[in-house]
Parts: sequence; structure tokens; C-alpha cells
Amino acid sequence: MKETMIANVKLLFVLGSVEALHADASERELNEMLITTDKRWQVHLVSSRILHYKNLMCDYKSHRVSFIPSPNSIVSRAVYVFFLTIKSATIVKKYHIQAIMSKSGHLILGLAAYLTSRITNKKCIIRVNEDQVMDIILFIKTHRVPIIRNNTFLRIIEKLSRRIENYLFKHADWIVTQGPMDYERIRKITEKVTFLPLWVDTEKFRPTSTSQVSHLRKELLKLGNVKVIMFVGRLESDKDLETLLYAIKSLSEVRNDVVLVVIGTGSEQKRYIELTRQLGIADKVRFLGYIRHDEIAKYYNIADVYVLPSVWEEWSNTIMEAMASGIPVIATNVGANPYLVKEEETGFLFPVRNFNVLAKKIAYVLDHKSEVNTILSKARLSMQKYTKQDIGESYKKVIENVILGK
Repeated sequence: MKETMIANVKLLFVLGSVEALHADASERELNEMLITTDKRWQVHLVSSRILHYKNLMCDYKSHRVSFIPSPNSIVSRAVYVFFLTIKSATIVKKYHIQAIMSKSGHLILGLAAYLTSRITNKKCIIRVNEDQVMDIILFIKTHRVPIIRNNTFLRIIEKLSRRIENYLFKHADWIVTQGPMDYERIRKITEKVTFLPLWVDTEKFRPTSTSQVSHLRKELLKLGNVKVIMFVGRLESDKDLETLLYAIKSLSEVRNDVVLVVIGTGSEQKRYIELTRQLGIADKVRFLGYIRHDEIAKYYNIADVYVLPSVWEEWSNTIMEAMASGIPVIATNVGANPYLVKEEETGFLFPVRNFNVLAKKIAYVLDHKSEVNTILSKARLSMQKYTKQDIGESYKKVIENVILGK
């Protein structure tokens, strides 16, 4: 491991209010950046609950914001940013923090990080891993927020959100993004940006034997000789599980050997479960809910094909995990997906919300095993360049350089 440029790094992360509800997912996201750090790194975490992690490489301390926002209230979230900023500023001064960082939610948590840095005169690093303006618009539409749900107000909110976003990009000390499309977009606003993709653990996510697959299917799902289509992710509007459900409906009309396994939770879960009943495919879909990341590798191994139907995706760790596991991937032809999934080379692409094309692609993968096996070898090989050592060291370098003012 390379020698740390700063003897003792003191870093503060502003975090969302739900971090403690899925602590292992939160820890995994932090390890995307901190995996090659050591105990010389003192990381302070600010959230609405005290956090307990098991595998962070650095020394950490958790702090609690007394205000807990409602997940379905925009006003409540805004108030949380205010209390988060005040609490963070207090911690920065008390523990002599050198830089403040947000790991996600750049428009909301990034704003809190930026305000804290300006109050305390410290460095600010904002991480961008999604188009949060689009997420906010989808949130308003999905939850039918009163007054502001009509098109005029939505356009106003979108323009205002973009202005706040652009201001943060211009004035933050540095931006880190895992998405190549976001990188190109942010580069037009500021040169203070670094593209750092996610990494994947190819030792953890790897192919397994046919006999082991059969054993896992019986152990985990009580399934016999069926074809398993898998989705892993948040059950939110932008992930568009609905299109995949319609594709399963189409497939089930011509074959009876397919089962969809859905891993994840979210605000759309009840609606999706009801949709399976309306489509008459409730017996073809298994909703497994939330599964810890340290358990999820074996679930990939039971899949015959992995599908990601998102309407937008910057850089998908689930695509990387499926590829590393030797599972064929079908994803929408949007965002960064084509950077990872090369059509008929490392996987397959389909147009957004086109369930007919998706159904045909799934059928092709299931029925052309020999052709697909060649693709799987190339896909797994392509994951070898995204190692935790290389990406982790790059994050360390960015953070240390920002602290040093380089």
C-alpha cells in the first residue's frame, strides 16, 4: 500500500437520514472510497441515527442529528439539511476536521457539505453518483405532492434544482463522480472534477459450479428446473421494474419455465406486487426484499440472466457484480450502461421501457447458451480492471490533494 501523504487525515461525511436502516449498504458505499485507508484516517459520520459498522478500514466516530425527517416530505428533508449543517459545523470545529464530503445525494447532502465547509472555512468534496434532479422530479410525481405536482411547478422546480446543482459544482473544492456521462456534464461547468468508477470484488463475485447452482436454488428459493431472471436494486420509479414485469408477462404467455427474482426494497414495492397480480404473474415473481450485501453473491449465482431496466443509470455496481459472477446481463441502452455492456460482446442492451424487445433478449439468452458463454468470458475479463486497490488509492489521492490545496 502506498504511503499516506498526510500523517492523520480527518474527514467528515454528511449522511442521509436512513443510513442506519441499512447499515451494511451504507458501509459498502463508504468502502467504495475508503477501502485502502487505515487507522491514520479519522472519519466522522453525521446522520439521524448512531451508525455501527463492522468492516471500515479507517477509524470512525458516529454523530447523531436530533431531527429525523419524514422520507416522504420535501419540507422535512430541507429542515434535515439545516440541522445536519449545524451539527456538522460543530463537529468540524471540535475535532479539527480537514475536509467535509458527501458520498451521495449531491443536491441535498452535497448542499449540507458545502454549507458546512463555508461556515467552517474547510475544504468540500461532493460525490455525484446519480442524476438527483431527475430523482426529485420522479419523487414528486410518484408521491403526488400537493400543489407542486402540475407541469408548470415541475419545470420551475427542475430549473431551480439545476441552478443549485450548477452553483455547487462551480463552488465546491472538488467533485468526484462515478458516472462518465455526469463527468462530461460537470466538466462543462468546472475542471475541478475526477471520474472514478466503482470497483468490484472479483474474488467474492465469481462463477460457481453447476452442482452448486442447483444446491443454492433448492436451498434459497426451493426452485427446481426453471430459468431464473434476476433484478437487484431499489424499487423506485427510476429503476423501472414495471417494464421487466411486463416482459415476464409476455414470456409467460409462450413458456412456463421462467421465474423472476426481485431483490431490494423501496417506495414502489407495494405497487409492483399489486401489478404482478393484475398481470396474472404473481406465481412467476419472487420478491425477496432486502438482502445483505455480504450474502448477495450467492444469489447472483442462481440466476440465468440479470436484467437492469433503469430509465437512467450512471454506473451500476449490480451490472459489475453480475458480470463478475459469470451471469449474462441485459440492460437499458442509457447512461453509462453501454460503457460496461457492449452489445453481443459483454452483454445485451435494449431501449428504455420497451418490454417487447426485453422479452426477446431474455428468450435469446435462455435459448442460446453456447453463444452466450463466449460473451460471459469477455464480460468477466472486462471486470478485472476495476480493482478495489486501484480505485481506493485514487480516492485517497483526490481527498489528500484537496486537503493539501493541490
